[in-house]
Amino acid sequence: STPLVRRDGRLVQATWDEALDLVASKLKEHRGRVGVVASPKLSNEENYLLQKVARLGLGTNNIDWDGRSQHAPALETLGAMLGYPAATNNLLDTRQKAGCVLTVGESIYETHPVYAYELQRMVRLTDKKLIVVSPRWTKMCEWATLWLAPKAGTEELLVSGIARVALDAGLIDRTVLDGLADNGAMYLSLLAGAPYALDAVSEATGVPARDIVAAAYLYATGGQNNGPVNLPQPTHPSNLPVSKNGAADEMAGDAMLSAIRSHEVTRPESGQFPPSTIVFSAWGPYTITAGTVAALTSMALATGNIGRAGAGVNPLVSDANSLGANDMGAQPGYFPGYRPVNADNARELEELWGITGDAADMEVPAEPGLGLAAMMAAAFDSELNAMWVVGANPVAGLDEPEARRVRQALEKLDFLVVQDIFVNETAELADVILPASSYAEKEGTFTNTERRVQRVRQAIQPVGATKPDHEIIAGIGQRLGVPLPAVSPTQVFAEIARVVPQYAGMSYPRLDITEFVDDAIPMPAATSYKQLKIRSLMWPCTSRTDQGSPYLYADGFPTASGKAHLWEGAEPAPAPSAPMGGDTLRATVGLPLFPFRTGTLSRHSYGLSRVEPDPRLHLNPADAMRLGVENQVPVEVTIQGAPASDPVYAVSLVYDRVPEGTAFLAVTMEQVGTNAAVRTAYTQIMADQTGGRKTVAIGVKPAPHMAAREELEPVATANVLDTGLQPL
Repeated sequence: STPLVRRDGRLVQATWDEALDLVASKLKEHRGRVGVVASPKLSNEENYLLQKVARLGLGTNNIDWDGRSQHAPALETLGAMLGYPAATNNLLDTRQKAGCVLTVGESIYETHPVYAYELQRMVRLTDKKLIVVSPRWTKMCEWATLWLAPKAGTEELLVSGIARVALDAGLIDRTVLDGLADNGAMYLSLLAGAPYALDAVSEATGVPARDIVAAAYLYATGGQNNGPVNLPQPTHPSNLPVSKNGAADEMAGDAMLSAIRSHEVTRPESGQFPPSTIVFSAWGPYTITAGTVAALTSMALATGNIGRAGAGVNPLVSDANSLGANDMGAQPGYFPGYRPVNADNARELEELWGITGDAADMEVPAEPGLGLAAMMAAAFDSELNAMWVVGANPVAGLDEPEARRVRQALEKLDFLVVQDIFVNETAELADVILPASSYAEKEGTFTNTERRVQRVRQAIQPVGATKPDHEIIAGIGQRLGVPLPAVSPTQVFAEIARVVPQYAGMSYPRLDITEFVDDAIPMPAATSYKQLKIRSLMWPCTSRTDQGSPYLYADGFPTASGKAHLWEGAEPAPAPSAPMGGDTLRATVGLPLFPFRTGTLSRHSYGLSRVEPDPRLHLNPADAMRLGVENQVPVEVTIQGAPASDPVYAVSLVYDRVPEGTAFLAVTMEQVGTNAAVRTAYTQIMADQTGGRKTVAIGVKPAPHMAAREELEPVATANVLDTGLQPL
């Protein structure tokens, strides 16, 4: 609650002027060799000010936020293909208006449980169709019309196979595709290639051909049609496991293709089927690859599901203001408004900021900076001398495989300042700690995953001597000579509207205007209607008369050609084979529902810690038998590439909804911060986002004991991790 400065090796209290003077002088001393870590927990105004101070006052584009690298494959792919690196539609539309919802990859019930709950309620109570594509059974599979369980890493191939079936069935509008895309013909010729034939895709992914066909028809028709009646019926999740080739064994090759092409689908009089939407988590260890996002986006465009309400491709970002941090330019390769870092944009930014260019020390740098992982590597090699960390905890983050290496990198710095509301693992190493106020103690705006900009209003007075982040950042910027707007968030947002084109029509008074939106909630015997009270605008909002954009691309694409650029294909990479024999197999790694991000906050909750205090290893019965592991017993898990001396101790959960040959390791966030094996697994998986190999090799054996937390009581909740198993 008060500033702390390290003197004689100890952190002691200091006044704000003492702390800010010291921070400004030290950072100025290392100008150009400074790394700045922003945060999605900050408001738009604060992230904007932070990147401005970094670029003008510290002469660097070395600014990033913890976790951005996990979102990058999805968001940057969407930006390159369609124009904006963000979700195309709003979430109310996706659950109200979509006839079919396709979710891929990470379980949104664990990454975004509130939205997932709303979605499953609509699926249960209406005729909405839900397709889940996931190598493991998740909570969403309970309500799915269809669960496709591909081998981990073959999702891109599976999506292209689904699009190929839609092409063969005549469900792709080639005229629309040619009009909206600059490489539509090439995309269709790629789909027609042998690697994407139905039987080839079924064999490579392990998904039954009949299920691929059903998914293609359901998605392309907005849930109106599930394919030829003379094909075997789609496999329902409750009937799994099934044989690897399924219907391909019964009706392969020409016979299957003939059945698809001869199946007539009656189009509605409007010419368009009900919309279908794609929703997936853009973060987490099982984040889908850039190639998969490209394949999904191309399929959506080819089937007429871009530029419509209730349709689109919608990546769900993690923290409350992850998208806003990107919008404000808190990233090393882009200025505010997604201007790429280059000389022309740097000079444009100087004009917008009123920098004449006469003062060389105020020139905006025109070369891309370092991302967070690269900053840590540079600090470790003594190429970076100082860091300013705001609202982040890199020691417990996921950008480096070893917390010890991050600690060593930060300890090598000449100066480290941490600005946060709690003393976390990173703050313990700081030379100066600046105590910030929480979101409830300040004003500002946040931009959520659907591009919706909303006000944050002060509810309580700042605790102790803490200050809002924008005041702290402005105080340092003013000491560095950076021309800043008035400290008021209102004035900062006015400058944002002038600099960021997508926000040009927004202002605090406009964000305070109340809009009432009808929400129809189907019930078993009736429909309940309520009005949602909304005060927000969705970017792009380019003028004072613009009402915002609930969905994108209805009038074209903001690309150089004015058209979308579709998936260009790649040689399908074979999925990593599961080691058979001995005590090894392949595993995906993820988090359970209960912790949040680095756990700085959620680890303080005694209730959450009791629900799942230890990791869980989900196994197929055949693998468990081979490994000599019984249900709900301690196991020792070693991860290839990590020290064998630092294993993960977990509890086994054995059930048949885990595909044979693949395990799922649900780890606690505390282990991500402290266990070298877990961090190695995360790093290996995230490094393979372009290659699609999202599993790690693990060794499993029964453990005579387990390093459990003695201070916690045994788990006493039913249905651990939604498996339906009895509690421990």
